[in-house]
Amino acid sequence: MRRFALLALLLPVLTACGGSDKVVLDGTREQVLHTKPLIKPDPEIANMQVTLPAPVEVKEWNQIGAFADHAPQHIKLADKVTPAWDRSVGGGVSEDERLLNPPVVGGGKLFVLTPESVVVALDVKTGKRVWKKSVDNGIDDELKVSGGLALGGGTLFVTTPFGTVYALNPNNGDQIWETEIGAPVRAAPTVADGRVFVVSHDNRLHVLSATDGSLVWAHSGIEEGIGLLGGAAPAVSKGIVLVTYSSGEIFALRAEDGKYIWNDALSVRIGTDPFSSLTDILAPPVVIGNVVYAVNLTGQMVVFDLQTGRRIWTKELSSASMPLVAGPFTFLVTQDNKLVAVHRERGQIRWVLDLDSVDTDKDDDEVVYWMGPLLVGDRLIVVSSNGYAASVSPYTGKPLSLVKISGSGLSVPPVVADGTLFFYTNNGKVVAYR
Repeated sequence: MRRFALLALLLPVLTACGGSDKVVLDGTREQVLHTKPLIKPDPEIANMQVTLPAPVEVKEWNQIGAFADHAPQHIKLADKVTPAWDRSVGGGVSEDERLLNPPVVGGGKLFVLTPESVVVALDVKTGKRVWKKSVDNGIDDELKVSGGLALGGGTLFVTTPFGTVYALNPNNGDQIWETEIGAPVRAAPTVADGRVFVVSHDNRLHVLSATDGSLVWAHSGIEEGIGLLGGAAPAVSKGIVLVTYSSGEIFALRAEDGKYIWNDALSVRIGTDPFSSLTDILAPPVVIGNVVYAVNLTGQMVVFDLQTGRRIWTKELSSASMPLVAGPFTFLVTQDNKLVAVHRERGQIRWVLDLDSVDTDKDDDEVVYWMGPLLVGDRLIVVSSNGYAASVSPYTGKPLSLVKISGSGLSVPPVVADGTLFFYTNNGKVVAYR
Protein backbone atom coordinates (compact mmCIF):
# COMPACT_ATOMS: atom_id res chain seq x y z
CA MET A 1 0.00 0.00 0.00
CA ARG A 2 3.06 2.20 -0.20
CA ARG A 3 3.65 4.42 2.80
CA PHE A 4 0.05 5.51 3.32
CA ALA A 5 -2.64 3.43 5.00
CA LEU A 6 -6.18 3.38 3.66
CA LEU A 7 -8.51 4.48 6.42
CA ALA A 8 -11.80 3.39 4.91
CA LEU A 9 -12.98 2.32 1.49
CA LEU A 10 -16.36 1.16 0.24
CA LEU A 11 -16.55 -0.42 -3.18
CA PRO A 12 -19.73 -0.91 -5.20
CA VAL A 13 -20.53 -4.50 -6.13
CA LEU A 14 -21.85 -5.27 -9.59
CA THR A 15 -23.97 -8.37 -10.09
CA ALA A 16 -25.23 -9.99 -13.28
CA CYS A 17 -28.54 -11.63 -13.93
CA GLY A 18 -28.62 -15.33 -14.68
CA GLY A 19 -29.06 -16.83 -18.09
CA SER A 20 -26.80 -18.01 -20.88
CA ASP A 21 -28.25 -16.09 -23.83
CA LYS A 22 -26.04 -13.25 -24.96
CA VAL A 23 -27.48 -10.08 -26.41
CA VAL A 24 -25.27 -8.52 -29.07
CA LEU A 25 -25.72 -4.78 -29.44
CA ASP A 26 -25.03 -2.82 -32.57
CA GLY A 27 -22.47 -0.02 -32.51
CA THR A 28 -18.77 0.65 -32.07
CA ARG A 29 -16.96 -0.78 -29.03
CA GLU A 30 -14.66 1.70 -27.30
CA GLN A 31 -12.34 1.50 -24.29
CA VAL A 32 -14.03 2.90 -21.18
CA LEU A 33 -11.51 1.92 -18.49
CA HIS A 34 -8.72 4.44 -18.04
CA THR A 35 -5.31 2.74 -17.87
CA LYS A 36 -2.07 4.27 -16.69
CA PRO A 37 -0.20 5.91 -19.57
CA LEU A 38 3.30 4.76 -20.43
CA ILE A 39 5.80 7.29 -19.15
CA LYS A 40 8.45 7.82 -21.78
CA PRO A 41 10.71 10.63 -23.05
CA ASP A 42 9.29 13.01 -25.61
CA PRO A 43 11.28 12.78 -28.87
CA GLU A 44 10.80 16.52 -29.51
CA ILE A 45 13.19 17.36 -26.65
CA ALA A 46 15.38 14.24 -26.82
CA ASN A 47 18.46 16.32 -27.62
CA MET A 48 17.70 19.24 -25.33
CA GLN A 49 20.51 19.95 -22.89
CA VAL A 50 19.50 19.91 -19.22
CA THR A 51 20.84 22.98 -17.45
CA LEU A 52 20.66 23.82 -13.76
CA PRO A 53 21.11 26.93 -11.63
CA ALA A 54 24.39 27.10 -9.73
CA PRO A 55 24.25 25.35 -6.34
CA VAL A 56 23.73 27.64 -3.37
CA GLU A 57 24.64 27.13 0.26
CA VAL A 58 21.69 26.40 2.55
CA LYS A 59 22.55 26.79 6.23
CA GLU A 60 19.16 25.74 7.61
CA TRP A 61 16.30 23.45 6.55
CA ASN A 62 13.51 25.17 8.45
CA GLN A 63 10.45 23.36 7.10
CA ILE A 64 9.17 21.11 4.34
CA GLY A 65 11.16 22.04 1.24
CA ALA A 66 13.48 24.22 3.38
CA PHE A 67 11.45 27.37 2.60
CA ALA A 68 7.80 28.41 2.73
CA ASP A 69 7.55 28.23 -1.08
CA HIS A 70 8.98 24.65 -1.07
CA ALA A 71 11.60 25.60 -3.63
CA PRO A 72 15.10 24.67 -2.42
CA GLN A 73 16.27 24.22 -6.04
CA HIS A 74 20.00 23.32 -6.25
CA ILE A 75 21.88 23.03 -2.93
CA LYS A 76 25.64 23.02 -2.50
CA LEU A 77 27.15 19.75 -1.25
CA ALA A 78 30.64 18.25 -1.60
CA ASP A 79 31.23 15.81 -4.45
CA LYS A 80 31.96 13.09 -1.93
CA VAL A 81 30.30 12.71 1.48
CA THR A 82 30.97 10.03 4.09
CA PRO A 83 29.22 9.03 7.33
CA ALA A 84 29.84 11.63 10.05
CA TRP A 85 27.65 10.26 12.87
CA ASP A 86 24.46 8.37 13.64
CA ARG A 87 22.25 8.70 16.70
CA SER A 88 19.20 6.81 17.95
CA VAL A 89 16.27 9.06 18.83
CA GLY A 90 14.00 6.22 19.96
CA GLY A 91 10.84 4.82 18.50
CA GLY A 92 10.64 3.70 14.92
CA VAL A 93 8.29 2.55 12.20
CA SER A 94 6.14 -0.55 12.63
CA GLU A 95 2.69 -1.81 11.73
CA ASP A 96 1.22 0.49 14.39
CA GLU A 97 3.67 3.39 14.14
CA ARG A 98 4.06 5.62 11.08
CA LEU A 99 6.55 8.33 10.23
CA LEU A 100 5.22 10.91 7.77
CA ASN A 101 7.48 13.97 7.84
CA PRO A 102 11.26 14.56 7.75
CA PRO A 103 13.38 16.47 10.30
CA VAL A 104 14.08 20.20 10.28
CA VAL A 105 17.42 21.90 10.90
CA GLY A 106 18.20 25.32 12.34
CA GLY A 107 20.28 27.11 14.94
CA GLY A 108 22.91 24.37 14.96
CA LYS A 109 20.35 21.70 15.87
CA LEU A 110 18.39 19.01 14.05
CA PHE A 111 14.85 18.31 15.29
CA VAL A 112 12.85 15.12 14.77
CA LEU A 113 9.32 14.17 15.81
CA THR A 114 8.98 10.44 16.50
CA PRO A 115 5.79 8.42 15.90
CA GLU A 116 5.36 8.41 19.70
CA SER A 117 5.06 12.23 19.53
CA VAL A 118 8.42 12.94 21.15
CA VAL A 119 10.46 15.89 19.88
CA VAL A 120 14.22 15.28 19.98
CA ALA A 121 16.89 17.93 19.36
CA LEU A 122 20.38 16.83 18.25
CA ASP A 123 23.56 18.82 17.83
CA VAL A 124 24.21 19.10 14.08
CA LYS A 125 27.99 18.79 14.37
CA THR A 126 28.22 15.83 16.77
CA GLY A 127 24.79 14.18 16.86
CA LYS A 128 24.69 14.54 20.65
CA ARG A 129 21.21 14.87 22.10
CA VAL A 130 20.51 18.39 23.37
CA TRP A 131 16.98 17.85 24.72
CA LYS A 132 13.78 15.89 24.21
CA LYS A 133 10.14 16.61 25.02
CA SER A 134 6.93 14.59 24.73
CA VAL A 135 3.97 16.27 23.04
CA ASP A 136 1.73 13.23 23.54
CA ASN A 137 -1.48 14.43 25.21
CA GLY A 138 -2.20 11.02 26.69
CA ILE A 139 -4.93 9.96 24.27
CA ASP A 140 -4.74 6.19 23.77
CA ASP A 141 -4.45 5.57 20.04
CA GLU A 142 -3.55 2.16 18.64
CA LEU A 143 -2.08 3.72 15.51
CA LYS A 144 0.74 6.12 16.35
CA VAL A 145 1.35 8.62 13.56
CA SER A 146 3.82 11.48 13.67
CA GLY A 147 2.84 15.05 12.94
CA GLY A 148 5.40 17.53 11.63
CA LEU A 149 7.80 20.34 12.48
CA ALA A 150 8.75 23.81 11.26
CA LEU A 151 11.09 26.55 12.46
CA GLY A 152 10.44 30.26 12.19
CA GLY A 153 11.23 33.43 14.10
CA GLY A 154 13.26 31.60 16.71
CA THR A 155 10.43 29.15 17.52
CA LEU A 156 9.89 25.45 16.82
CA PHE A 157 6.30 24.63 15.81
CA VAL A 158 4.89 21.12 16.22
CA THR A 159 1.69 19.61 14.79
CA THR A 160 0.27 16.44 16.32
CA PRO A 161 -2.29 13.77 15.42
CA PHE A 162 -4.15 14.74 18.62
CA GLY A 163 -5.26 18.09 17.20
CA THR A 164 -2.83 20.20 19.22
CA VAL A 165 -0.27 22.64 17.82
CA TYR A 166 2.70 23.53 20.02
CA ALA A 167 5.26 26.32 19.97
CA LEU A 168 8.52 25.37 21.70
CA ASN A 169 11.77 27.11 22.52
CA PRO A 170 14.26 25.40 20.17
CA ASN A 171 17.10 25.90 22.65
CA ASN A 172 15.62 23.84 25.47
CA GLY A 173 12.18 22.51 24.45
CA ASP A 174 10.23 24.73 26.86
CA GLN A 175 6.63 25.31 25.79
CA ILE A 176 5.72 28.82 24.63
CA TRP A 177 2.09 28.14 23.76
CA GLU A 178 -0.32 25.41 22.66
CA THR A 179 -3.51 25.61 20.62
CA GLU A 180 -6.26 23.02 20.20
CA ILE A 181 -7.73 22.97 16.71
CA GLY A 182 -10.14 20.07 17.20
CA ALA A 183 -8.99 17.67 14.47
CA PRO A 184 -5.92 15.45 13.87
CA VAL A 185 -2.99 17.03 12.05
CA ARG A 186 -0.59 14.80 10.13
CA ALA A 187 0.88 17.38 7.75
CA ALA A 188 3.84 19.50 8.77
CA PRO A 189 3.13 23.19 9.41
CA THR A 190 4.35 26.02 7.19
CA VAL A 191 5.70 29.23 8.74
CA ALA A 192 5.76 32.58 6.95
CA ASP A 193 5.36 36.26 7.87
CA GLY A 194 4.56 35.65 11.53
CA ARG A 195 1.87 33.05 10.81
CA VAL A 196 1.69 29.27 11.14
CA PHE A 197 -0.32 27.49 8.44
CA VAL A 198 -1.77 24.15 9.58
CA VAL A 199 -3.95 21.73 7.59
CA SER A 200 -6.04 19.32 9.67
CA HIS A 201 -7.33 15.94 8.53
CA ASP A 202 -10.86 17.28 8.06
CA ASN A 203 -9.66 19.47 5.16
CA ARG A 204 -9.47 22.72 7.08
CA LEU A 205 -6.68 25.29 7.00
CA HIS A 206 -5.99 26.94 10.36
CA VAL A 207 -3.83 30.06 10.28
CA LEU A 208 -2.37 30.83 13.71
CA SER A 209 -0.39 33.71 15.09
CA ALA A 210 3.22 32.60 15.54
CA THR A 211 3.41 34.80 18.63
CA ASP A 212 0.62 33.39 20.77
CA GLY A 213 -1.15 30.64 18.76
CA SER A 214 -4.41 32.55 18.38
CA LEU A 215 -6.52 31.87 15.30
CA VAL A 216 -6.05 34.56 12.63
CA TRP A 217 -8.36 33.03 10.03
CA ALA A 218 -9.49 29.64 8.70
CA HIS A 219 -10.63 28.04 5.47
CA SER A 220 -12.45 24.79 4.69
CA GLY A 221 -12.38 22.48 1.70
CA ILE A 222 -14.72 19.59 0.95
CA GLU A 223 -14.54 17.09 3.80
CA GLU A 224 -13.87 13.56 2.54
CA GLY A 225 -15.29 10.39 4.07
CA ILE A 226 -12.27 8.36 3.02
CA GLY A 227 -8.63 9.22 2.71
CA LEU A 228 -5.03 8.29 3.28
CA LEU A 229 -2.74 8.98 6.19
CA GLY A 230 -0.62 12.04 5.68
CA GLY A 231 -1.15 15.50 4.30
CA ALA A 232 0.57 18.25 2.35
CA ALA A 233 2.09 21.32 3.98
CA PRO A 234 0.80 24.54 2.37
CA ALA A 235 3.13 26.71 0.28
CA VAL A 236 3.38 30.47 0.86
CA SER A 237 4.83 32.95 -1.63
CA LYS A 238 4.28 36.63 -2.50
CA GLY A 239 1.53 37.00 0.09
CA ILE A 240 -0.43 34.00 -1.25
CA VAL A 241 -0.93 30.64 0.46
CA LEU A 242 -1.51 27.55 -1.70
CA VAL A 243 -3.36 24.85 0.22
CA THR A 244 -4.34 21.41 -1.05
CA TYR A 245 -6.89 19.01 0.40
CA SER A 246 -7.57 15.26 0.20
CA SER A 247 -10.59 16.13 -1.98
CA GLY A 248 -8.16 17.03 -4.77
CA GLU A 249 -8.87 20.76 -4.39
CA ILE A 250 -6.19 23.44 -4.50
CA PHE A 251 -6.95 26.94 -3.25
CA ALA A 252 -4.99 30.18 -3.58
CA LEU A 253 -5.85 32.51 -0.69
CA ARG A 254 -4.45 35.80 0.53
CA ALA A 255 -2.08 34.87 3.36
CA GLU A 256 -2.97 37.95 5.39
CA ASP A 257 -6.69 37.35 5.76
CA GLY A 258 -7.74 34.31 3.73
CA LYS A 259 -9.42 36.27 0.95
CA TYR A 260 -10.25 33.99 -1.98
CA ILE A 261 -8.11 34.36 -5.12
CA TRP A 262 -8.75 31.18 -7.15
CA ASN A 263 -9.24 27.43 -6.88
CA ASP A 264 -9.08 24.33 -9.05
CA ALA A 265 -9.25 20.55 -8.62
CA LEU A 266 -6.87 17.75 -9.52
CA SER A 267 -9.31 14.92 -10.02
CA VAL A 268 -8.16 12.62 -12.82
CA ARG A 269 -8.52 8.98 -11.85
CA ILE A 270 -6.36 6.37 -13.54
CA GLY A 271 -6.83 2.60 -13.21
CA THR A 272 -9.46 0.29 -11.74
CA ASP A 273 -7.88 -0.53 -8.37
CA PRO A 274 -9.40 0.92 -5.15
CA PHE A 275 -6.71 3.60 -4.84
CA SER A 276 -7.63 5.07 -8.22
CA SER A 277 -10.86 6.36 -6.65
CA LEU A 278 -8.90 8.60 -4.28
CA THR A 279 -7.88 12.11 -5.29
CA ASP A 280 -5.65 12.91 -2.31
CA ILE A 281 -2.87 15.44 -2.77
CA LEU A 282 -0.07 14.36 -0.44
CA ALA A 283 2.75 16.13 -2.29
CA PRO A 284 3.22 19.71 -1.04
CA PRO A 285 2.72 22.32 -3.78
CA VAL A 286 5.78 24.24 -5.02
CA VAL A 287 5.96 27.90 -6.07
CA ILE A 288 8.71 29.29 -8.32
CA GLY A 289 8.25 32.90 -9.39
CA ASN A 290 4.64 33.22 -10.57
CA VAL A 291 4.14 29.50 -11.22
CA VAL A 292 2.60 26.82 -8.99
CA TYR A 293 3.34 23.08 -9.34
CA ALA A 294 0.90 20.52 -7.90
CA VAL A 295 0.50 16.76 -8.33
CA ASN A 296 -1.95 14.23 -6.90
CA LEU A 297 -1.88 10.49 -6.28
CA THR A 298 -4.05 9.37 -9.14
CA GLY A 299 -2.77 10.82 -12.32
CA GLN A 300 -2.62 14.57 -12.63
CA MET A 301 0.24 17.06 -12.41
CA VAL A 302 -0.86 20.62 -13.10
CA VAL A 303 1.10 23.86 -13.43
CA PHE A 304 -0.83 27.06 -12.61
CA ASP A 305 -0.30 30.78 -12.86
CA LEU A 306 0.07 31.95 -9.24
CA GLN A 307 -2.00 35.12 -9.61
CA THR A 308 -4.86 33.91 -11.80
CA GLY A 309 -5.01 30.11 -11.45
CA ARG A 310 -4.80 29.69 -15.22
CA ARG A 311 -3.60 26.21 -16.16
CA ILE A 312 -0.29 26.43 -18.00
CA TRP A 313 -0.02 22.70 -18.69
CA THR A 314 -1.28 19.36 -17.40
CA LYS A 315 0.47 15.99 -17.44
CA GLU A 316 -0.74 12.50 -16.47
CA LEU A 317 1.71 11.84 -13.63
CA SER A 318 1.03 10.54 -10.12
CA SER A 319 3.13 11.18 -7.03
CA ALA A 320 3.10 11.48 -3.26
CA SER A 321 6.47 13.25 -3.27
CA MET A 322 7.06 16.98 -3.63
CA PRO A 323 8.28 18.03 -7.11
CA LEU A 324 11.80 19.44 -7.25
CA VAL A 325 11.90 22.47 -9.53
CA ALA A 326 15.28 23.82 -10.64
CA GLY A 327 16.22 25.73 -13.77
CA PRO A 328 14.15 24.76 -16.82
CA PHE A 329 13.16 21.36 -15.40
CA THR A 330 10.99 19.73 -12.76
CA PHE A 331 12.13 16.41 -11.28
CA LEU A 332 9.55 14.02 -9.85
CA VAL A 333 9.36 10.51 -8.36
CA THR A 334 6.12 8.92 -9.56
CA GLN A 335 3.91 6.42 -7.76
CA ASP A 336 5.25 3.62 -9.95
CA ASN A 337 8.88 4.40 -9.05
CA LYS A 338 9.91 6.39 -12.10
CA LEU A 339 12.20 9.37 -11.70
CA VAL A 340 11.35 11.83 -14.48
CA ALA A 341 12.67 15.15 -15.74
CA VAL A 342 9.83 17.32 -17.08
CA HIS A 343 10.36 20.56 -18.97
CA ARG A 344 8.94 23.41 -16.85
CA GLU A 345 7.39 25.38 -19.68
CA ARG A 346 6.29 22.63 -22.07
CA GLY A 347 5.38 19.76 -19.76
CA GLN A 348 7.37 17.38 -21.96
CA ILE A 349 9.47 14.57 -20.48
CA ARG A 350 13.20 14.78 -21.15
CA TRP A 351 14.28 11.52 -19.52
CA VAL A 352 12.90 8.67 -17.39
CA LEU A 353 14.72 6.37 -14.95
CA ASP A 354 13.05 3.21 -13.63
CA LEU A 355 14.22 3.25 -10.01
CA ASP A 356 13.31 -0.41 -9.56
CA SER A 357 16.14 -1.21 -11.96
CA VAL A 358 18.65 0.66 -9.77
CA ASP A 359 18.27 -1.65 -6.77
CA THR A 360 19.71 -4.92 -8.06
CA ASP A 361 19.37 -6.59 -4.63
CA LYS A 362 15.58 -6.26 -4.60
CA ASP A 363 13.64 -9.52 -4.63
CA ASP A 364 11.18 -9.94 -7.47
CA ASP A 365 8.22 -10.08 -5.07
CA GLU A 366 9.46 -7.28 -2.79
CA VAL A 367 7.35 -4.11 -2.80
CA VAL A 368 9.62 -1.06 -2.66
CA TYR A 369 8.74 2.62 -2.96
CA TRP A 370 11.06 5.56 -3.60
CA MET A 371 10.93 9.13 -2.27
CA GLY A 372 12.50 12.43 -3.20
CA PRO A 373 14.23 13.84 -5.06
CA LEU A 374 16.66 16.28 -3.48
CA LEU A 375 19.06 18.16 -5.80
CA VAL A 376 22.48 18.58 -4.18
CA GLY A 377 25.90 19.09 -5.73
CA ASP A 378 24.87 18.25 -9.32
CA ARG A 379 23.10 15.05 -8.36
CA LEU A 380 19.59 13.98 -7.48
CA ILE A 381 19.22 12.01 -4.23
CA VAL A 382 16.30 9.59 -3.86
CA VAL A 383 15.71 7.07 -1.07
CA SER A 384 13.83 3.79 -0.85
CA SER A 385 11.65 1.96 1.65
CA ASN A 386 14.25 -0.82 1.83
CA GLY A 387 16.92 1.58 3.02
CA TYR A 388 18.90 2.67 -0.05
CA ALA A 389 19.96 6.13 -1.20
CA ALA A 390 20.61 6.51 -4.92
CA SER A 391 22.42 9.33 -6.67
CA VAL A 392 21.23 10.11 -10.20
CA SER A 393 22.56 12.51 -12.81
CA PRO A 394 20.01 15.31 -13.36
CA TYR A 395 21.48 15.85 -16.82
CA THR A 396 21.06 12.33 -18.21
CA GLY A 397 18.95 10.37 -15.73
CA LYS A 398 21.74 7.82 -15.34
CA PRO A 399 22.39 6.24 -11.89
CA LEU A 400 25.64 7.41 -10.28
CA SER A 401 25.76 5.44 -7.02
CA LEU A 402 23.73 3.34 -4.61
CA VAL A 403 24.39 3.29 -0.85
CA LYS A 404 22.70 1.24 1.85
CA ILE A 405 21.70 3.69 4.59
CA SER A 406 19.67 1.42 6.86
CA GLY A 407 18.55 -2.18 6.96
CA SER A 408 15.29 -1.01 8.54
CA GLY A 409 14.35 1.15 5.55
CA LEU A 410 13.36 4.79 5.09
CA SER A 411 9.92 6.41 5.11
CA VAL A 412 10.78 10.08 4.60
CA PRO A 413 13.15 11.87 2.20
CA PRO A 414 16.50 13.26 3.38
CA VAL A 415 17.20 16.89 4.23
CA VAL A 416 20.39 18.90 3.78
CA ALA A 417 21.79 21.85 5.70
CA ASP A 418 25.22 23.41 6.24
CA GLY A 419 26.98 20.88 4.01
CA THR A 420 25.49 17.84 5.76
CA LEU A 421 22.98 15.30 4.41
CA PHE A 422 20.62 13.83 7.04
CA PHE A 423 18.60 10.60 6.83
CA TYR A 424 15.92 9.61 9.37
CA THR A 425 15.58 5.81 9.33
CA ASN A 426 12.70 3.51 10.18
CA ASN A 427 14.48 2.13 13.27
CA GLY A 428 14.59 5.58 14.85
CA LYS A 429 18.09 6.70 13.89
CA VAL A 430 19.38 9.89 12.36
CA VAL A 431 22.35 9.30 10.06
CA ALA A 432 24.50 12.27 8.98
CA TYR A 433 26.78 12.34 5.90
CA ARG A 434 29.27 15.15 5.53
